[in-house]
Amino acid sequence: MTRDEFNNLLDEAALSKKEFCQEIGLQYNAVNQWGSNGRGVPVWVESWLKNYIRLQAFEKLRQILKHIDKLES
Repeated sequence: MTRDEFNNLLDEAALSKKEFCQEIGLQYNAVNQWGSNGRGVPVWVESWLKNYIRLQAFEKLRQILKHIDKLES
C-alpha cells in the first residue's frame, strides 16, 4: 500500500492520522512516516481500515433499523 492509498483509506474511514493512531495505539510520528523514506505501510493496515469502514457502515445500518423498529412499535 502506498502512502496515497493509506491516506485515501483514512479519508474513506473518516479518520485523521491522529484518530487512527489513538485507535491502534501507535505514536503519530511513526505512522506519519509510513510510505516515505523507504518505510512501507504495514501489510495489516489495509485490511484493518477496510474492516473499520465496513463496521461503520454496519453500525449506521443498525441504527437505522433500530429507529425503524421503534417507529413500528
